[in-house]
Amino acid sequence: MLTPEQIKNRKNKITSSIAAACLGLCDYTTPLQAALKARGETEYLPPVNEDACERGDELEHTVLQWGAKKLGLTLVDAPYMEIDGWAGDSADGLYVDGDGVEKALAEAKTAAAGVAAKYGDAGTDEVPEACLVQSQWHLLFRPHIEVCYVPVLKGGYRMAFDLHPVHADKELHELLLEELHEFWRKYVDPSNPSRTLPPADAGDDAYLKRRWPRHRDEDLIESDEIWEALVRESHKAKEALKAAETTEEAASNRLRAALADAAGVKGSWGKATYRKGKDKQKVDWKALATEIAGGEVSDELLSKHTVETPGSRSLLVRPRKGVWT
Repeated sequence: MLTPEQIKNRKNKITSSIAAACLGLCDYTTPLQAALKARGETEYLPPVNEDACERGDELEHTVLQWGAKKLGLTLVDAPYMEIDGWAGDSADGLYVDGDGVEKALAEAKTAAAGVAAKYGDAGTDEVPEACLVQSQWHLLFRPHIEVCYVPVLKGGYRMAFDLHPVHADKELHELLLEELHEFWRKYVDPSNPSRTLPPADAGDDAYLKRRWPRHRDEDLIESDEIWEALVRESHKAKEALKAAETTEEAASNRLRAALADAAGVKGSWGKATYRKGKDKQKVDWKALATEIAGGEVSDELLSKHTVETPGSRSLLVRPRKGVWT
């Protein structure tokens, strides 16, 4: 876990924790969110998965020590390093031999069943893309080291430690430096007067709703070619989704009709089930209150216990009939 001082030192820099996200290769952080994190503008970002963060923090040292034991090396802290004031890195650990010679870097991971499936067999270099970028980022800061080990505790049907070696790829290092420096220049560099943010992407809806929860007035912006392109893109995507949902509904209904009252079907390809879920109970709170009160609940009493919740903004795209067909 980073200290407040470490977080301050990393402000306005691209670090290993967001490098993959900047490139659109992270499942849980978008490029827009990565830019905001680098800039220290996290006020409106969705809350992090605290359980996953706590698990990682508590188990990190154990996982790193297991890797050291497996390799016959000693675990020491990896000092924070920078390149040209815009790129920073501190690997989770550094593995040294008995003479203190630096032999390898370490990037510890804990992976639940879904993520664990993205790793290859133990001993291979098959790791998720985000982990690969993170490991290579560590290595490009220390060109004298050839491998970054990824010791990982995998969950699922069984708990198991695995070790994955990621070997330095010099060509990839050059590409990372080029792509991420350009990202930093456009979206992070505080001295850039034309600094913007990456385009919003799937996964940014929570941020957008928190950032702009309401409209400022009822006036609509006059459209130009750029606005029309944005609206048309949204409309076309929704039309495609609607068509895909209709196709899925028809196919699923044909399957339901074929199954009739059967519980499902199975084969060498897997299985499809069509079972009734558990019954649920719902409390009629108004009826309960009425019965307890011995009669009708007054409007005054209802008003007293009614809480107003803010409405959410809804995006409605309503083009004129036939305008984009």
